[in-house]
Amino acid sequence: MKCPICESEISDTAESCPMCGRVIDNADRNRFVPRAGGPAMMYNDPNLHKNVKKYNPMLQGSQPSQQYGQQYNQQFQPPIKKSTMIIIASSAAAIILLTIILVVIFNKKDTGNSQTAKESTTEATTEYTTQSYQFNTGDEFKSKYFVGETWIVDGQWAVTLLGSKKTEERNEFSDKEPAAVYEITYMYTNLGYESEYNDGLYVLFDSNVVDSAGKDGYSYPLSSKQSPKYAPVGATCFCSTFVGLDNDGTFTSILYLYDSNSELYKQSFIIDPEVCADGIPIPAFGPADPKADWENSDVLHIGDTWTVENEWSITIDGVSTVEDGIDINENGYEAVYKIDYTYKNLGYDDKYVYGLYMTLSDMVVDSHGMVGRDYPAMVDDYPKEIDIGETCKAQDCVCVSNSGDFKITIIKCDSKGVKQKKSFVINVN
Repeated sequence: MKCPICESEISDTAESCPMCGRVIDNADRNRFVPRAGGPAMMYNDPNLHKNVKKYNPMLQGSQPSQQYGQQYNQQFQPPIKKSTMIIIASSAAAIILLTIILVVIFNKKDTGNSQTAKESTTEATTEYTTQSYQFNTGDEFKSKYFVGETWIVDGQWAVTLLGSKKTEERNEFSDKEPAAVYEITYMYTNLGYESEYNDGLYVLFDSNVVDSAGKDGYSYPLSSKQSPKYAPVGATCFCSTFVGLDNDGTFTSILYLYDSNSELYKQSFIIDPEVCADGIPIPAFGPADPKADWENSDVLHIGDTWTVENEWSITIDGVSTVEDGIDINENGYEAVYKIDYTYKNLGYDDKYVYGLYMTLSDMVVDSHGMVGRDYPAMVDDYPKEIDIGETCKAQDCVCVSNSGDFKITIIKCDSKGVKQKKSFVINVN
């Protein structure tokens, strides 16, 4: 039999356990009965807790029903015999071996089926893969464009490469050390491109550049007098940007553009540094009358007020010509205008800014459909951030390629992040 306390094997006639000193009586002997095929099994005895408490100092003064069960489970669980462990290990090994055999059999079967399917559908699979990575160029007969040529996607855009010019100027704050820096001159016209994510068509020639040795070029941080701007439908942007190359010579600029339906287009332009933009006629792809939509009912004029309920109100007060002695013709512009305006905070509240701040030069289009820009002229009243209930009188300057009337479009998100947009036609007397 076994000692009820330490589970040590003891004689059926022993009066006490030689290991723990537990006194063995007839009641203890009667609790152990033979079990076929295994060791003796101990029945549940409600008086056993009393004996345990007497001979186990850890349980003195405690509740037998809780403490005994815990101590018995932790300290006196009968050990698993080696024969039982061998049986369990053998069963597990057999299951694992059977699983491996089944996997091998099914894999061979699937491999055969896959090979058959691959052989029978090679042509279809190749066609699918090609289509998955094929970019639309907008012109099935032309995959490359050169200086003076225009890439047109009907109803979306027209992009013309006007040329490039090498410069020795370097940015002292840049960590790049290019072998050559080029200024790329180009223009693009919005033929109908619209997107809820952008304010108009925006094209960059410095994002994906490859030099004559096949190495990637990069955008180089020099100040452009005519940086790219968003072009609304019908407008044309004349601009330039700078690229740095590790190898001099002819290079390639690759354009990736999404159309209004989010379809991706790709086109390559081969740029020869020896071919400049001088003498290349400026093409015109915009509408015949860029001012056709200037007089619709949704367009405001000088003296009108645009109000967004519980957000802001803004009024164009007047316009005047700026003559500050700066040669604006050097940048390709004919005129600079100063606009007086007043805006009021009616409840605009954005946790990321201190108050309402409004400018007018984000989107400017002249009477010929050319995109204008802000102009860094001195003004008497600069715009500032204002709190709810406050009013600000301010001035902003814009430059245009063609003097005369022009249109500005104010684009701003309200307190809820909803984009609000309104156009003003500025009549220059």
